[in-house]
Amino acid sequence: MHLHIRVEIRPASDPSTVESIFPLPISKFFQVKDLPKGKHLLQLRFALPSGNHRFVSEFIEINLERQPQIHVGPLSFRIEEDMYKQELTPAPVYPLVVELSVIAMFISMPRLKDLYQAT
Repeated sequence: MHLHIRVEIRPASDPSTVESIFPLPISKFFQVKDLPKGKHLLQLRFALPSGNHRFVSEFIEINLERQPQIHVGPLSFRIEEDMYKQELTPAPVYPLVVELSVIAMFISMPRLKDLYQAT
């Protein structure tokens, strides 16, 4: 799952614009170069369709106008199960076949009784 998590950086002044996006490294540290000075929003994103789960990550604000331009802080995320989405599962066939066989047997019993009495 780690391979599908991306780091996304947006300017705080225009959160609809993505300035940088890259895979989350395996190490606990990463470096981003060539960002303009100012405030930026950093967030983790899941790169695959969510299906029955929802990926949740909060924004971290980074101010690159201060010196040194290092931000130390947690990047946390969680995966929540989407309770409203349910997968359809096929109905079991065996119980249906047994029920239909029992019904057919009860329907045909009077005919069998008449057949035995006629002989």
